This record gives sequence, C-alpha cells and structure tokens, in this order.
Amino acid sequence: MATLTGKTIAATYTSLLKLEGDSGSTQAGASGNAVQVKTGDDDDTPLYLNTDRVGIGTASPVNVLQVNHSAADSDNGIMIVNEATTIADGVLLGAIGFDGADGNVPSSVLESSCFIAAYAAEDHSTGDKGGDLAFGCSVINENQDVVSTRHMTILDSGNVGIGTASPLGALHISSSTANEPNIIIENTSTSQQEGSNLLFRLADTDTNLGDNLVIGEIMFQGYNITGSDWETAVRITGRKDGATGGNNDMGGEIAFHTTEDGSSTSTTQRMCIRHDGNVGIGTTSPSAILHIDNDIGAPSDLGDYDNYQLVIEGGGSTGDTAGILLATHADAYGGSAIVHYDTDTGGQGEMAFFTKQSTSAEPPVEAMRIDDAGNVGIGTTSPVCTLSVDGIISIGTNLQLTIATGAITVTQSYHDVDTESDASSDILNTINGGVLGAILVLTCEHTARTVVVNDTSDGGGNIVLAGGSNFSMTDTSDTLMLIYNGTNWLQIAQANN
Repeated sequence: MATLTGKTIAATYTSLLKLEGDSGSTQAGASGNAVQVKTGDDDDTPLYLNTDRVGIGTASPVNVLQVNHSAADSDNGIMIVNEATTIADGVLLGAIGFDGADGNVPSSVLESSCFIAAYAAEDHSTGDKGGDLAFGCSVINENQDVVSTRHMTILDSGNVGIGTASPLGALHISSSTANEPNIIIENTSTSQQEGSNLLFRLADTDTNLGDNLVIGEIMFQGYNITGSDWETAVRITGRKDGATGGNNDMGGEIAFHTTEDGSSTSTTQRMCIRHDGNVGIGTTSPSAILHIDNDIGAPSDLGDYDNYQLVIEGGGSTGDTAGILLATHADAYGGSAIVHYDTDTGGQGEMAFFTKQSTSAEPPVEAMRIDDAGNVGIGTTSPVCTLSVDGIISIGTNLQLTIATGAITVTQSYHDVDTESDASSDILNTINGGVLGAILVLTCEHTARTVVVNDTSDGGGNIVLAGGSNFSMTDTSDTLMLIYNGTNWLQIAQANN
C-alpha cells in the first residue's frame, strides 16, 4: 500500500502542503500520523492525509485514494485538465494508466500496461469541445517504455471502434487475425432453453412500419484496391413484409443478395423467404413453398449444369444415387420417389420411379425404370427393349363414335362404332385423327345395327383390310385391330364372334 512515510519532497517544491489565508486550519490526528485540512466553517474535511491513505471530502478513506462528492456542479468528480491554453485536434487531454512496479514505471501514461486516454476531437474553443476516448493495453511480450496498443475507441459521434481508431458506424470491428471469429456471442445460461441472440430493431414513433421497409441488414464488403473503396459482395436484409404493421402485425421477410463476379454494380437479390414461409430463388414474389424462376432459354448442352433451374447431385462413383422423395405422411419411409442410379463413369445412369404400395412402414417400390440405353421397363428393373412391360396393358375404355358420311374421328385407342342416325346398317371407309404408329381397336356398339368396314379397294377411304375383303361387325363382340402408317389404317387382327 502506498505511504507518505519516509518519502522525499522534490527539491523543486518548497513544501508538501501549503496553506494560505486564515480561513483554514490543520489538525493532527490523535495518533499523530494524519493531517486534516479543514475550512474555516469547520465543515466536513476537504482533505485528509494519512501515511497510507488520502481522502478528499472524507476523513475515513477506505482505499489509497477516495474522493467523496455531492454530485453537484463543481463537486461531482475528478477533472484531468490539459493546462495548455490552445488545444488542437488530436491533442491528449489526459489519461489514466495502470501498471506494476515490476520493471520500469513508465513516464508516459500511454506506455502503461493498460490506459484510458482522452483526446481532442477538434480544435478546442469556447464553442468547440469535441473529444474522443481511447482504451489501450500492452500486448503479451511487449517491452517496457513502449506505447501500448490502442484497442478500442469511442469517437465524439458515439461510434465505437474495436481494432480501429476511425469507426465508420455505431460499432466498427477490425481485426487482422486470420481463421478466428471477430465476434463471439455466447449464452452461458444453464437452462439450455435458448441460444445466443443478435437483435435488430427499427422503431418509428410516428407511424407503424410500412411494407418492404428495411429493419436491419448484414453486409459483407471487400476492399477494392483499384477503386480505393469498399464494395459490397453479399448482403442479408430483414424487412417488413405485408400491410402496414400494427398491433400483433409484424410480418417479415429475409432476403439474400450477391454481386455478380466481374460486376461493380450493386448487389442483386437471389433468394428470399416471405412472411408466409414461401421461398423464392430468382423471384421476389414466390407463390409456392419453393418457387424457382430462372430464364435459361433453350438449353444448348444438357450436360451443362447451367442449363437447369435445379440440380440434385449425388456422389461421383458408380452405384451412387441422387433422388427426390415425395411424401404426404409423417412416415420415415416416405411416399413416391424418383432416383438416378450412376451405372458407369461420366455420370452414365438410369432413372427409376417408385411408389408407396403399402400402408405399413415399408419403403416405396420401384414401378418403372428407364435404363441407360433408353429402354423403358414397367414392372421390371431390366427392360430388354424400347418398352418392356411385366404385367397387364390396358388401352382404356371403349368410347362411342357415330359414323358421319362414312367417317369417324378417333380420340383414343379403343372405340365402339355406331351407325349414323341409328340406321340398321352403315358403311365405315375413313378413319380420321390417326398419328404414326397408333394402334386402334374398334367394336360394334349395338347388336341390332351392322357396321361394315370397307377396304380401300371398295369405295376408297384409308382402311386396308387383309385380303382386301370388307369386314362386317354385327355384334358387340366383333372386334377389329388396326395400326396407322401415316397414310392408311392397316389391319392387324379381327375377331368375328
């Protein structure tokens, strides 16, 4: 503890304590080791000197120095004043240093192990008293009598700088440390109910927040050496989304922006999450849970990922898969699925389609596959031709058509044919609506009416029958099967029961 005992007064001072006038008095303590300086009014002791403590405004200091005050003007603290009558911008106004007696006690406060210093923020005058506050510490292994490092600054504007003496915002953090976080937010609560938080707030005391109003942003900038300026590469924006907010109405949206490589323009919004949870990629107004909008035009190379709005990539080895699961039930086994199987190098593979075929906790079952040769298998995982079906094929229901002037127009592969105006007999010689390779099955609609299918050799038309003979359908079980070659319908088979 500091003491006045045995201390030498510097030769430049004529006395340790000098009293002038007759309004004050000194009073020795009872033990003779203390001096009190009192005013003529005999009020509380202004100054108390002991061998190990100094009290100002108190006769009972509990530490090396104790200053008591009344919080009134001229009596509310300690003033450190630069005695110069002209103070320029940047001049030190005063400082407090913290150090130890192990090694040199620094002659400059700024060389202390730690210091708090105040500087003029402008040229001082009666109307200009701006000031900045600096906090410094000596780094580990720093030599004595060296100016300590300035770690934090509070400017006259209120901007706080950590690692910078020129903060450009309310809080400006600058660090040269690589591969370590610059900010750590830690919650030490033992309840483990909530994690750490970072809060952005915007309040307008006059009106409620309007739609699309920015509440807070996080920007990521890099320094442009050529332009000697900071440029934004990434921006994350939180804003009001929806009608003007009122009581219990604060719909929000978060948007993600990036700057395109090679561009010096401002950032462009790439993705957003709207107040209803819809996610938009390439659109600012998503109309579904996931809405992707990207005009890529006609793809020039289907092997180039840039020609797709969505790419799902699995591993790069033979046997790896990439897939999509479609489910409507909270079941670990999902519902329907589409899976790509990598069968060889270069991404060669097959596409398989699965459906959930059971109500129990079982995985979906493969229903169709397109192999790497383009063959389609239904009910089989190993198609041997363009279309391999392991199961029953149905060509649909038999939609009725009525003959009109010897012709019908097909709309599917299976039709019942009736006579025009319910005539007892009618002739069919032309079938319209065919596409190359189409297969058509015709039956008679009514047992009491006869439909005669004429060969092209008997009255023209576009129906070619076996042997050139006409075919009469007089019963609903009579059937004719045809295939279209682009010009005519050719008979495949007939059944006259």
